[in-house]
Amino acid sequence: MQSYQLENGAKKAIDRICQAYGFTSRVRLADYLGINASSIGNRIARDNYPHDLVLKCALETGAPLHWLATGELKEGEELNLELLARGADNVRAEADKALQVSTLRLKDHRLIEDSTLCIDRELMPSSAGEIKIIKEHDCLYFVDFAPAPLTEGLCLIEYSNQIHLKEITNLPGNKIRIDLVKFPIDCDSSDVKVIGKVLATFAELK
Repeated sequence: MQSYQLENGAKKAIDRICQAYGFTSRVRLADYLGINASSIGNRIARDNYPHDLVLKCALETGAPLHWLATGELKEGEELNLELLARGADNVRAEADKALQVSTLRLKDHRLIEDSTLCIDRELMPSSAGEIKIIKEHDCLYFVDFAPAPLTEGLCLIEYSNQIHLKEITNLPGNKIRIDLVKFPIDCDSSDVKVIGKVLATFAELK
């Protein structure tokens, strides 16, 4: 039985994966996978064979697993470039429909870096600036981090050196009303920093 030294071909395997997906660069592959391009570069530098990516690529594109793994075709096997192109087109179409959205967790009135979520573009609300997802308790808040100057409604704010998700209302005399849990607070607009406006929420119904 012929044996293959898979661990000695990380670069070539990744190049074949790019070819199967139809990506012209490793950066595009990294974007699709939702990882840093440096992660792929490190695999190549360390000759860390990408077993997981080979299998994922074969399942998603229909490329021959043996060819992806070794660069060789089995006896009687052919590389169907037309089929491969269709599989890659489907993958790219799905990738183009999705967005990688950064998430932050609001805990103890502080924002903490969290995971990244893959969201269908059709589910994303339109915004003037960058949208980030704020997690608090069991709810996800889609927040526009470029709110209009006279933003009202549910907002991500900084007040008294603490971060809150609160309803705010603009009042005459350059005042802002913050709807706290027990009672509202009226304060000068300079006392409140509006970080972002909540555009949509996602919560599990219980």
